[in-house]
Amino acid sequence: MLTDWFDEWHRPITRSTFVARERQAYWAQFGAFDETLAQLLTTKNATDVIPISIWMRESALSRTAQTTIINGLVSAPYQFRYGERTPTLMASMTKHDLVLLQWDQRIDRIYAIQAIQPSDAFGVAAPATPTIISALNTEYIPPLWHAGLQGQGRKLGLLEVGRPRPMPGLTIVSQQPACTGLSIDDHATVVANVIASSSAYLGVAPDAGVIAGYAVVEEDVESALTWMFDQGADAANISLSSEGSNQLGRSDRVVDYITRRDRRLIVVATGNQGGFVGSPAKAWGALSVGGFEDMNSMTWNDDDMLEEFYPPPATNKISAWGNPIMGSMTWEKPEVSAVSVITTYTDVGVASTWVGTSMAAPQVTGLAGLLIQAMPTLVDWPEATKAIIMASSVHNIADGIAIDPAAGDLHDGAGGLVGVLAREVALTHGELGIFFPCSDS
Repeated sequence: MLTDWFDEWHRPITRSTFVARERQAYWAQFGAFDETLAQLLTTKNATDVIPISIWMRESALSRTAQTTIINGLVSAPYQFRYGERTPTLMASMTKHDLVLLQWDQRIDRIYAIQAIQPSDAFGVAAPATPTIISALNTEYIPPLWHAGLQGQGRKLGLLEVGRPRPMPGLTIVSQQPACTGLSIDDHATVVANVIASSSAYLGVAPDAGVIAGYAVVEEDVESALTWMFDQGADAANISLSSEGSNQLGRSDRVVDYITRRDRRLIVVATGNQGGFVGSPAKAWGALSVGGFEDMNSMTWNDDDMLEEFYPPPATNKISAWGNPIMGSMTWEKPEVSAVSVITTYTDVGVASTWVGTSMAAPQVTGLAGLLIQAMPTLVDWPEATKAIIMASSVHNIADGIAIDPAAGDLHDGAGGLVGVLAREVALTHGELGIFFPCSDS
């Protein structure tokens, strides 16, 4: 038997046995606590209150039954909020009561709820050359438009911290009711325009409609995604992140859960902090997107990964690329990269240049919309759409030309987006196919 798995006496064991023992070791150390929460609690007093999310093992249990279990363990009953799709309960609980829950086997995991923020946060005056056009030429998107693929009839989800500004050339199909009280947000406006603007600064899918949801904390991600897919979104874009850890968080798990349940693609920006990708970009099922700079030209030989440094108080922009870790397992993030320096409208007649992976992710979301237009069956196969985009991203920007576990973390994932090849792969699905060699250039 060939194996890479051995026990403490160096005897070969199956992978399933190894994983089971690894989970037992985790439970012995942390119980139901997420590792990030366990570390946070070491800094808290017994009466300190922490916003948390409890993920139950028994998803078939009613909310009443779940509430009864938890309130039967703590010192005083809590009023909980519940996940729309997931078997989760949310509340703010004292450290004292959380410790009472730590070792209950009916609880799968307890997460600290974190704030979520845009994966970039500033714009500068627009240059004379519209860099969105340069970016889309670098990624060979215009040939799809000339082939009749402009997003007609497709609806793409936008998850942001505020509302996109209504303007000519941007079709907002619907907005989550929770958005109505939010202020207009430039970040949301720019990301929406990169996805689907038909203005002078064309988006990737200019004829697609946008379904707008919002999130301020990780808890909001589930309700917003649920609402968007219930409204008929074909895919969703998340240019938001809670950054700084190699551990899976609640929002990563929610994205995986909804991807499987709703059968929809979710595209997520990796973040700009360098190092480990943020959440929910660490989700197994997410199509996570890093950023590169195309130097405002469509040639590939001068492209490089995003690394922009600014004097304080501005924040440096470095495309995050560090892979997540779960026990002995890791997986490649990002899967692909796209141009991350974009000029587009923030208001009617007012354009600015934005820098960050927030600008890269919506290009991938727009491309997914074009592929679904070309082959509508892809809408229910997010794993196929993800595979098509990865297989066609042959523009190698950094590191090796293939995803190889032995090669370590790759800054650009499979490579930079190549829209015209993605279309060819999609249209030859199930046929002999076409071979497109990768290049170091």
